[in-house]
Amino acid sequence: MWLDWLVFQNDTLDELKAAWRNQSFDIIYTDEMLEEWVDVIGRAQFKLSLEQQNHKTVELKAIARRVETQGKPLNPIACKDKDDQIFIDTALTHGAAWLISKDRHLLMLKNRARKQNVLVGTVEDWLAVWASFKVKPMGFGQNQVKWAQLLMGGSIGCCQRLITVIPAQAGIHA
Repeated sequence: MWLDWLVFQNDTLDELKAAWRNQSFDIIYTDEMLEEWVDVIGRAQFKLSLEQQNHKTVELKAIARRVETQGKPLNPIACKDKDDQIFIDTALTHGAAWLISKDRHLLMLKNRARKQNVLVGTVEDWLAVWASFKVKPMGFGQNQVKWAQLLMGGSIGCCQRLITVIPAQAGIHA
């Protein structure tokens, strides 16, 4: 997701970005997620200079809010890809309403996560739910649904995460 948002300028995220600008939700990340982001954007396939990588990391930090890792959730959900575990753990421990990702390992957790009040899906899934509201949430405290924290996760090739938890490489698949 973060690659789509910050590197590729994917216009399918325009409505998500607009909702974020209107403070309809909060995007969070942990230090571990940021480390994954730095690793991902440093890969040769993205052809980003060190200066561009640093700029994209500064942008991410301006968009999302850093939170502390809270350890394991009370009712953990195991992810088959250990590199993606931080995303589902963060969503569960911080009470995120959504974990947005294109990562197949994270998407496979949607039914189990829903039982713990976390929706796991793609940007398209989020947009479908968002469009179903006749009156869009306008900000914190006015929400009909808990939009307070959005978690974006995903993976590029075999290990991508984007923060909101939105994974960094959510737009690329092996």
